[in-house]
Amino acid sequence: MKLSWRRVTVIQDRALLTGWCHNVPRWSRAAGLTLCVATLIILMPGCDDDDESETAVVAIADTHDFGANNPDLIVAMGDSITTAHDAPPYPPMLASLLDLVVINEGISGEHAYEGVRRVAGVLALHSPGYLLVLYGANDLLHFAGADDIAEDLRVIVNAAQATGTIPILATMTPMARSHGVFDPHIRDVNVFIRAMAEEEGVLVVDLEEVFGNLDNDETPYVMEADDLLQWDGLHPNEMGNWEIALAFADMINFVRTGVAVD
Repeated sequence: MKLSWRRVTVIQDRALLTGWCHNVPRWSRAAGLTLCVATLIILMPGCDDDDESETAVVAIADTHDFGANNPDLIVAMGDSITTAHDAPPYPPMLASLLDLVVINEGISGEHAYEGVRRVAGVLALHSPGYLLVLYGANDLLHFAGADDIAEDLRVIVNAAQATGTIPILATMTPMARSHGVFDPHIRDVNVFIRAMAEEEGVLVVDLEEVFGNLDNDETPYVMEADDLLQWDGLHPNEMGNWEIALAFADMINFVRTGVAVD
């Protein structure tokens, strides 16, 4: 037996990487993910006639140090898009998809800066393996700047990282109808969210992409079969919340298994 080159691809959190790292887009319409991939070349024992490289995928959760946190527990923080308004909320939907406990720590009307004040207590109370973060709507409605919103979100995800919890950010969902005037500003906020997430090595579920692909409001005051927003143009309807749950489920399954959804 001799040593042969085998290529091992390790999927890992940017903050933990020691090799090369770059962002790659992911495939699922419900995921809209940005992931960090490091490729390492190592020597491993192999047969003389084994000329083909082998790829071993290591999931983030397999190498992440959760510390005292429960890797099977998920907490969702956010505003009324997390608590839900006149529709079933997405956290119980996510729990049913993953067969895991998902605690809804959303507060209707909450701003990102209020999440900053609350996150340490939430993490200490629950010790979750994952923290889902979906904020920005109330901040934007009260004319907060895109950079300020992103910086508040940075504090929240940094607090999670410091405790060993894996934070997963979401971009803001679009607004339509009476709230449609805010939609261009949402896109600006999402640019800042994606950039901050890249800087911090945080996984992102791109809900702008999810809702943009499925919610075509060319006639905004006609409720169409594929509408994901309620009549107010702000809160997701039941189908919209299922799409949020599916997007987070795709990401969490990837983190836990290393297998992405096509």
